[in-house]
Amino acid sequence: DTITATYCTPLPAGTYTVDVAGSGPNNFTTIGALVDIMNCGGIGGPIDINIAAGTYIEQISLSYIRGVSATNYIRFNGASNTTTTIQMPANITGNASLFEMVGTSHVKIENIRFRSNPLSNSALIRIAGISDSIYIANNDLAFNFSTTLSCFNITFGAATTGSGGYESKGTIIENNRMEFGYGGVNSRSSSLAANTSDITIFNNIFRNHYYSAFYGNYSSNINFDKNDIQMLSNNVSYPVYLSYGNNVKITRNNIRNIGNSGIYLFSGNNY
Repeated sequence: DTITATYCTPLPAGTYTVDVAGSGPNNFTTIGALVDIMNCGGIGGPIDINIAAGTYIEQISLSYIRGVSATNYIRFNGASNTTTTIQMPANITGNASLFEMVGTSHVKIENIRFRSNPLSNSALIRIAGISDSIYIANNDLAFNFSTTLSCFNITFGAATTGSGGYESKGTIIENNRMEFGYGGVNSRSSSLAANTSDITIFNNIFRNHYYSAFYGNYSSNINFDKNDIQMLSNNVSYPVYLSYGNNVKITRNNIRNIGNSGIYLFSGNNY
């Protein structure tokens, strides 16, 4: 009999490109090819991934990656949020994420356009499994049209996009544009002992969401500041919905097409 084994080695620190027309040892033609190496072997230092203009039809899933730290980050950087697009494959029908981090910390996602048809129980970006210190900035995240399906631009969740517990700590979401879907940012945890915390949602544009721009349940130490929100015109929406929260600041936001209630606060502490 023959036994074969595959040994994974860390991706060396450095700058990498994703470009279907590129070449060289540090160029990859798909984002997933780079992610597979990191998921298997970890990283040997800070990783900068520059994604060329183009449309990348693939799902990205980062699991626990050895070697990450505040210094040894992983950065996904598009050419711009109008020219670099990550798109959901057409054969995906639901219960899916376009870009997910499950147990991965210190990831930066910048200047990328995310697109998908609305799918039940789906997200464009999903943060789960104690993924700390995630930075999401200057992206354009949108479903292709309005919907009442349970899909979110960004969600925190343990197993599905609608549940949570022991999730991210220290996420910053700033200067993004988010459009369509049931909600913009969705943060649901099972209790204050097992919650999403220390989230900053700053200077984002929310457009045409059916139910909420920000939905928080058992979320603590939240700073929701200077966001511009325009909901779909209906009588069921709660642009900002918070229940069982702790230490939440809601300041300097512009909210239009309020629907049911502009800011809904239920059974929390220190709003």
